[in-house]
Amino acid sequence: MFHWADSLGIMEPIARLRSHVHFSNGYLPYWAIYSLPFALWVLSYLFLVNSIWGESTSFWRVVYSWIIPIIAITAELAQGFRILPGRFDLVDLVAVILATILGFVATDLGQNKKE
Repeated sequence: MFHWADSLGIMEPIARLRSHVHFSNGYLPYWAIYSLPFALWVLSYLFLVNSIWGESTSFWRVVYSWIIPIIAITAELAQGFRILPGRFDLVDLVAVILATILGFVATDLGQNKKE
């Protein structure tokens, strides 16, 4: 995962940062460490699309809104069917689905509030 950092010669600072954060493993739940970051990435993508397209109802806004959530959900399911390498995790799948729902609900509420 960190081959790019090693090629840039920044593995030592990354290792130091990771050693400072490693203590959290005992305090944070499993899903917060392993599933939440990807779900937040999907959520932030939805907020980005909303900030760019605003209240537009164009076909392309819909396409851009759904492309990352669909890829994320499909990739997780493909891991379950061994089409893609990796380990299927139901918690990852649920987290991404909930982030997608939250993203659409939050942007919809934000648009309704403007009216």
